[in-house]
Amino acid sequence: MKKPRVPVASKSGLSTSTTMKRPVLSDVSNAKQEIAKKKPALVAVKSFNQATEAPTRRAALADVKNTTSSKLASGLNPTSKAISTAAGRVIMKAKRKAVTTTKVPTKQAKSSSIMAESKPVITKKEPKMEEEKEPEEEEEEEEQPSKQASAKMDIEENVSDIAVNPPTTDDMSTDELSIDLGESATKKRPSLSELLAPMETLGMSADLDTSLDDKVEDIDSGDIDDPAQVIEYVNEIMELWREKEKSDRMPKQRYMKSQRELNFKMRGILVDWMLDVSVQFSLLAETQFLAVQLLDRLLSIKEVSKARIQLIGISALVIAAKFEETRVPCLDDFIWISADAFSREEVLRVEKIMLGALDWDLTLPTPLHFLRRFSKAARSDSVTHTLSKYLTELSLPEYKMLRFVPSMVAASAVYLARKMTNKTPIWNKTLQYYTQYAEEDLEECVELLNDCHGNPSDPKFFKAVVKKYANSALFSVSTAFPAVTSFSWQSS
Repeated sequence: MKKPRVPVASKSGLSTSTTMKRPVLSDVSNAKQEIAKKKPALVAVKSFNQATEAPTRRAALADVKNTTSSKLASGLNPTSKAISTAAGRVIMKAKRKAVTTTKVPTKQAKSSSIMAESKPVITKKEPKMEEEKEPEEEEEEEEQPSKQASAKMDIEENVSDIAVNPPTTDDMSTDELSIDLGESATKKRPSLSELLAPMETLGMSADLDTSLDDKVEDIDSGDIDDPAQVIEYVNEIMELWREKEKSDRMPKQRYMKSQRELNFKMRGILVDWMLDVSVQFSLLAETQFLAVQLLDRLLSIKEVSKARIQLIGISALVIAAKFEETRVPCLDDFIWISADAFSREEVLRVEKIMLGALDWDLTLPTPLHFLRRFSKAARSDSVTHTLSKYLTELSLPEYKMLRFVPSMVAASAVYLARKMTNKTPIWNKTLQYYTQYAEEDLEECVELLNDCHGNPSDPKFFKAVVKKYANSALFSVSTAFPAVTSFSWQSS
């Protein structure tokens, strides 16, 4: 077995052997001390305890203060950045004081010289009579820019005087205060209560003449907090619709006399088909009423051939859907449901002709606009209102119902629905006030609506509305309530 070689020391005292026996862990510190003694020319090495300092771990937010104190305690040299903020503030305050103490005497000397040479610009003015100022308010407002410019120049020239002796509000006149505020001192802005006072009066239906009868009910009193009911101007809206329904733009009562190829039966069949299309496309009731109204308005001013009557109906549906619906069926669907009888270009061309002939006026009232208001006045429940709506739509295919204005059709539908559901009283002062129709004024229209329900003009074709309201979701009002056999008209 070979013996390990022993390192031989040279003259310089260092070992010449490249292989050296690794010391035991316990002798590490002694070995390093011997090496340090044998190498005096080398750079001094830190002690073992200082050289092998463990890396510091990042402290949490709550331990920042303790970490900084431990670093200073471990022998680290504090730098200029480690100065506390409190000491920095003290030094900055001392510097500011030194600067201000050097500048104050110069300002005082300068101000004293100015005070000796001239009088201060801003002085106390003698109070004037308020009666003399009132007629000159307009002239003072025009001279405000010049006053502001002159006041600004005077203030800039005498900054030191103002700094030494600042004026109070008592020393300034009302004119100077109004210049500083940018508005006249005499003007007073209205308070919030003053602005809201008219709205509170409008919240109740002020137009309701309760002196007419004590039994007239304010139907809008419970909807003050509902912005959708627009009770502030609902009466004005109703008055506008009443004016529009009497205008010349409404369909004429007997326009079929000017149509050589059409008759009222063709018109009824077309309207019934349009209502059926509306049900298949799930269109709104507003779309149905508007489409039929556009058809009647065009036939009142234009002569249409028999071959083009269906094209007019499709175009009326397209225009009404664009005006009322949020999701409009595409034009190809309307063409498809008409069995491709017309092309896309023909429908668009007739649509343009119709809008031009009607002067782009699509905001005339229909019975549906009045029906909701009248049902609210009648305090109708869901069944009664649905029955009123059914009777109103039942009047669309009937040519004989064109003789009545939309408000009368809606009022008659409410009256007949209350009669069919055995509501008592059928007509009262509240309904008379809001509909503006007495009971005897509705006699003819109510009887015709009752015939439309019990004895339609052509039951073979007029089936779309009856089929729609036979659904249980609409309380089956078209089949559940028979027509009234007799009426006993009495003046209210």
